[in-house]
Amino acid sequence: MSLAIQELASRIKKLSREELMMLSPDEAAQLDWTLTDARCAERVASFDAGPLYWLTHHTKTENPQCEAQSLPFLAPFPQKTYFIPLITEFLARHKALFIPKSRTMMTSWAAMR
Repeated sequence: MSLAIQELASRIKKLSREELMMLSPDEAAQLDWTLTDARCAERVASFDAGPLYWLTHHTKTENPQCEAQSLPFLAPFPQKTYFIPLITEFLARHKALFIPKSRTMMTSWAAMR
């Protein structure tokens, strides 16, 4: 996270409830968007920031096997532990990256970020 974004986040945390309530809806939305965008843009392989944060908190995926698995058809992208080393390798920007996988690992969807 950039120093400017860290400073902004620090200042927001110090605001009282009353000060936060004085923000207009547009100002509050802009602050939220700025902090969320900065968090998603970090080049880290973590469920707390970076591409995996975006995937697991701001996207949904369709599950055609939902009935057999007793899961909803549309659900948040799952937090599978193997996504962390996968995204680490994606972020390394290899010239070519070969990933042996099965159809149900969601690796192709993760690559589409």
